[in-house]
Amino acid sequence: FFSKKEYFLQKWKNEASRLQFRDKLIKSFIGAGKAKDLQQCNELFFPTLHKSHWFIFLVDLCAHKFIFLDSKYDGDSTYHRTIKHMMIENFKRAWNDAGLRNMGYRHYETAYPNLPKQEGCDACGIFVLNWLENWRSRNALQSVFTHDMVQDARIRFAVDILFSEHNILDEGKRIVKDL
Repeated sequence: FFSKKEYFLQKWKNEASRLQFRDKLIKSFIGAGKAKDLQQCNELFFPTLHKSHWFIFLVDLCAHKFIFLDSKYDGDSTYHRTIKHMMIENFKRAWNDAGLRNMGYRHYETAYPNLPKQEGCDACGIFVLNWLENWRSRNALQSVFTHDMVQDARIRFAVDILFSEHNILDEGKRIVKDL
């Protein structure tokens, strides 16, 4: 999972900020590569917020695909037509600038899996969180997350966060347990 996708979306104002975004992304690649060699990973996930909408840009290194997981827009939408090529090209440029092994990205396909869509405009983040936890691109039998599951997922995520071992606010945990 990476959070430095401003570079992919060209959110810089000038050449100096472009280089700053690029350097942050490369630092992210290097840091993640210390945990596991990126070239040995199956998939690289980039949760992305663009124009108040969350989606995932996924690089599937095993299937040789750039995959966009989106709960609202498909690949033919104006939304994705304006960013798809830009994101892919900037990813490839950053990968090369980081000095990582050539993975043959020019031969990768682009895919927009047929996924259930959200209703309304406020569920995209929940879909993204679910995909980050459960997505397996080569598993035809993976569970399907639908808009009907959004409310339960919101509750589950809230409970998971509240009762996480990393949440040190024991008083809040106690109050909820006592309800």
